[in-house]
Amino acid sequence: MGPAPGRPVPGRGRLADAVAWIALGLLATSILAASYWVDPDLWGHMAVGRETVRLGWPPLEDPFSYMPTIRPFVYHEWLSGVTFYTMLMHAGSWSLKAATVLLGLATLALAGLAARRLGASPPAIFVVILVTLPSFAIGYVPIRPQAFTFLFFALTLWILVACDQGRRGVLLLLPPLFLLWGNLHGGFVAGLGVIALFFAARALGGRPPWRLAVAGVVALAATLANPYGVQYWRYLARALSMTRPYIVEWMPVYHRLLEPVYWDGHTLLRDALRLVFIGLTLLTVIGARSRYWPGVLVLAVTGYLGLRHLKHLPLLAIAGIAFVPGHLTPLLQRALDGLRARVAGRRRLWTAVAGGAWALLAALLVADLAVLTPWVPIVSARAYPVEAVDFLRVNGVRGNLVTPFDWGQYVLWKLHPAVKVSFDGRYETVYPEEVAADNFNFIRGEGDWRRLLARYPTDMVLVGRAHPVAPLMALEPGWLLVHQDPVGLIYVRAERSRAAWRPPSTARGTLP
Repeated sequence: MGPAPGRPVPGRGRLADAVAWIALGLLATSILAASYWVDPDLWGHMAVGRETVRLGWPPLEDPFSYMPTIRPFVYHEWLSGVTFYTMLMHAGSWSLKAATVLLGLATLALAGLAARRLGASPPAIFVVILVTLPSFAIGYVPIRPQAFTFLFFALTLWILVACDQGRRGVLLLLPPLFLLWGNLHGGFVAGLGVIALFFAARALGGRPPWRLAVAGVVALAATLANPYGVQYWRYLARALSMTRPYIVEWMPVYHRLLEPVYWDGHTLLRDALRLVFIGLTLLTVIGARSRYWPGVLVLAVTGYLGLRHLKHLPLLAIAGIAFVPGHLTPLLQRALDGLRARVAGRRRLWTAVAGGAWALLAALLVADLAVLTPWVPIVSARAYPVEAVDFLRVNGVRGNLVTPFDWGQYVLWKLHPAVKVSFDGRYETVYPEEVAADNFNFIRGEGDWRRLLARYPTDMVLVGRAHPVAPLMALEPGWLLVHQDPVGLIYVRAERSRAAWRPPSTARGTLP
């Protein structure tokens, strides 16, 4: 006899489930590996890593800029820079892409394991991961030190959930975890935040977990084991409280939906899905019959941060995967029971259809990853001043160069130590507010934009054709245009110009 109506089909049901999970893993891999461009910050990470390897210790004064800089130079991602630089030099640029995927998949797995400990059903975890992928993947474009923060954030959630269920020995993992985390990325603050939220949730319930409080304090102290000591905390206090109005990832998640300049189908759909995910998270928690209050507090805080800043959406996604499935499981189970009742007589057919659909998707994703996905990061000559930098290199130019925010780290990676930059994406880590303002005003051609040229020992200027200052520099006396290409323009002081300049040798960007 066949299986009773409404009951799972032995063998086939499990096979269909396995195929579905494989397809979800391949989908996550495809999304995480989809980005082929090099993030502007990666150049700076590797440059600091290169200097750290050369010196044997992280530099305490910035070696790349000719502007007044903050001292000591606290680079909270120094160990990430060493890691990326070592990977690039010994394994090649493909390893950076592979690391992105592996860190992302491990993070999803840890968050899912936390959900399972809270009693969430596999279908609920599956659905939440599927819905959160667009929000989660925004943090992996491509590899950045924050990928370590996402992994350790998920691991911290798993540790706290396990401790909450009586496995207090796992708290011993927190101090070494935070020691490593603090040197890889300053995002360890998020981990301390969830420890505080778990303590608050249980304290409000009349059961303060003092062991957790002690473990949190020891974990906090472990972050002092860094090259900068207490200066690290002072830097973070300043960095976390400052505004960044010119950086897209620090804008609200709904910002691009309100700005016509960002209106394209892909961006609108992706950001709309992120808002849908936030809405579903709230509705699921509100509609649940019973709530896991530590998770509710974490979802509330990460939800607020996710709405405020695109940068924090992955934290909300991770918290959502850990805590939403437990609240969603009863609702989803009722829906699945109703669906099973409707297809009771055709259970085998529907299992075969579902398994076949997932298998087809898995096959398509494998083909995409094997054929269409570029595993070697590409340096786009449209995104970076590839020709302009090559022009400076082949002419052996030395001196101080004005650089736009997005291009500075590319220049310092390619041309250090011959060329020093005026500004770059390391921003508050290196530059005082006045210096940052002077650079932004110059590129935008606003206010006293000439102040940057007059006040600081500037020899050359690199600007993009689209920058507002470009036509102003064309009229500025004492400056000569010595190079132009479809992306960038280079001006030098008239007294530093030469009789002849060699053209750039190539227009192809390379990672090393």
